[in-house]
Amino acid sequence: MLNRVLARLGRMLRPLFNPDAERQLAETASIRKQTEEVGKQLSRQREELAKLRADTLEAHRDDLTNLRRELAKEREAIKDVQTHVTQLEERGVAGLRASLVGLRSSVDRQAKLASKAMQRAEGVPRWIHDEQRTTVRLSRIAKGTRPIVVGPWTGEVGFELLYWAPFVRWAVGHYGIDPQRLLVVSRGGTGSWYGLDARYEDALRLCTAGEFRAGSEDVKKQRMFSAFDREVVRRVRRVQKDAPGTSGGRPHLLHPALMYQLFWPYWREELTYRHVLHYTHQRLIVPPAVPAGVGPLPEEYVAVRFYFSSCFPDTPPNRALVASTIRQLAGRSDVVVLNSGLRLDDHGEFTPDASRRIHVVSTHGEPHTNLAVQTAVIGRARQFVGTYGGFSYLAPYLGVDTVAFYSVRNFRQYHLELAQRVFGEIGGGMLLPVDAAKAPLVAAALAGGLPGGRE
Repeated sequence: MLNRVLARLGRMLRPLFNPDAERQLAETASIRKQTEEVGKQLSRQREELAKLRADTLEAHRDDLTNLRRELAKEREAIKDVQTHVTQLEERGVAGLRASLVGLRSSVDRQAKLASKAMQRAEGVPRWIHDEQRTTVRLSRIAKGTRPIVVGPWTGEVGFELLYWAPFVRWAVGHYGIDPQRLLVVSRGGTGSWYGLDARYEDALRLCTAGEFRAGSEDVKKQRMFSAFDREVVRRVRRVQKDAPGTSGGRPHLLHPALMYQLFWPYWREELTYRHVLHYTHQRLIVPPAVPAGVGPLPEEYVAVRFYFSSCFPDTPPNRALVASTIRQLAGRSDVVVLNSGLRLDDHGEFTPDASRRIHVVSTHGEPHTNLAVQTAVIGRARQFVGTYGGFSYLAPYLGVDTVAFYSVRNFRQYHLELAQRVFGEIGGGMLLPVDAAKAPLVAAALAGGLPGGRE
């Protein structure tokens, strides 16, 4: 009884000894209310974490055990804070503020804990983490105004056409990157393949064909930033240092390794083609103008480019097939045979003798424009006939129907299936792969034109 009387008397006399008591009580009540709100936030986070655990981490027992331990520690810490709230009130408003900061810090730690649990969880497909890392990297590159070096691309023609250039277009559009920030680096004059209002620099203008082959022949899949890539970028920066539009600081690097990391699950056949289509912007290629040095082309012609490769080896039967095919084509139309004259890879070329209807276009004199010239010539052809491989994808991207021969079926079917699907969706040319052993069966088609061909 005496204690209650003394407590009531203390409350009555508090304003006399502490004129700010009412204000402090009001501030204390406000902070208590904030504490309750943070507690509610923590409860919601607990509920969300429980749902996440039930929906996506059910199979990851070890990680859940660790997560429970960490959550138990967090609950004990929060319980301690709540247990000592009354004591903290006696220490004044500063003590309550400290407890509120600690409680908020606890909530933040718990949110980070949940994120780390997702990253550590065993059994979560690696491609999910790779996809996240790729998109985070792209978002960082997109920020600001620093120039962006795209490439250097030193790999295969088919991968550049079907995957890399469409991936770059998607990244530019998705993240709203100003194309004027870009400096695309490839080889052979492939700037038109990207379809962007961006600057272009050619690796074959900065190094010799021999240097290019020595630096790139062992690394066709650019999953890492190689020593040769680094050297090309160094030379690019040196020649571009004083060029217009290159100010803005050290450039970002949008390297093909990001694309390889993102699409590798498709090439391992873990994901469907929809994964690639989601991260690419596929479109037709607008061919560049035919350089004046090429000379006049026939008004109408079939473009031809045969080369020997692992799926079309240099054998007497294949050489006979090439010669016979060119003769058949020349019997009904002018034929423009493309010959780069370069050995940037292990592909040897076949060059027939020129005649009244067989015109040979060589780009040997200008390595840094050889693919640009071939793109311009193929883009104006009625049809294209040649070796099956990445290069045979170029003509359909230009809207030109294509017959492509092979004699060893050692190529990946999913590349072909994706390419044919893309060509159909964008209104490209038809791609017809033909086994050399069945060449006689398509002789009539070559003589009469492909279905839907431009007669």
